[in-house]
Amino acid sequence: MDGSKIITDTPEIYRKYILPKIKKMPEYDRWGKEKVLFNNKKFYLIKDKKWKDTSKNNLHLLSILHQKNIRSIRDLRKSHIPLLKNIRNNGLKFIKKTYQIPEEEILIYFHYYPSIWHLHVHFVNIKKEDNKIDEIITGRAFLLENVINNLNYDGNYYKNVNITLVVSGKQIKKLNGF
Repeated sequence: MDGSKIITDTPEIYRKYILPKIKKMPEYDRWGKEKVLFNNKKFYLIKDKKWKDTSKNNLHLLSILHQKNIRSIRDLRKSHIPLLKNIRNNGLKFIKKTYQIPEEEILIYFHYYPSIWHLHVHFVNIKKEDNKIDEIITGRAFLLENVINNLNYDGNYYKNVNITLVVSGKQIKKLNGF
């Protein structure tokens, strides 16, 4: 994580500096739709490019929203809870049926800052053989269950909260510093 920094992203920083920059970014359209594993009206599941082998212990799937105007957890509101539960429930059901992995062994999370500013959810087996689970969740992973709980508590939670996170040098460059 060369050039990484720990920062606190405030709602003001997000509105004034980050949001204008991500609105200027081209829409990301290379999700690998030809390799869709599951699809419904709200989202589809694909294999993450990091899952290169066939070992179910290294399972890493992405759930990608069809709706393109939700860029990150900052855009989530209480009204999105049914969508988030749909992703969780259908993703876990698909994983259990297809890979026979029980739901208590699947880590479901968002990255903030995401590598791609189109909301997507990671599904990862906690038994990852490459022992990178700590790397995955440290500093910028937000567990789906916690996001749902926070939105239940305050429907505008991610719009209004300060978020402390690790930002990579690559992300800083992508956002032209801030």
